[in-house]
Amino acid sequence: MMLKMRTTLNIEPDIEKQVRERAVKTRRPFTKVVNDLLRQSLAAEASTRRQPPFTVKSKSLGLKTGIDPSRLQQVADDLEAEAFLDQNSRVPKQ
Repeated sequence: MMLKMRTTLNIEPDIEKQVRERAVKTRRPFTKVVNDLLRQSLAAEASTRRQPPFTVKSKSLGLKTGIDPSRLQQVADDLEAEAFLDQNSRVPKQ
C-alpha cells in the first residue's frame, strides 16, 4: 500500500484550469491527474538525462592547403563555363 502525503501546492491559475479540464474530461479526481502529470514529467526528465549527448564526428575532406571549401562550387562553375566556351568557340571543319 502506498502512503499518501498531504501537502499544499500553489498552482498558477492557467495550470489549475488545464488540470481541472483534464480531470473532467478523463473523469478522474484532480489529485490523481496532478500525480499522473508529475510522474510523466519526472519520468520524461529522467529518460532524457540517460541519453548520451549527441556529438558530430568530423572527418577530413582531404583538401590541400590553400583550397577554400566554401568556394568549390565557384571553381566548378568556372571550369564548366570554360569548357563550354572552348567547345562552342571552335570553328567547325568544312
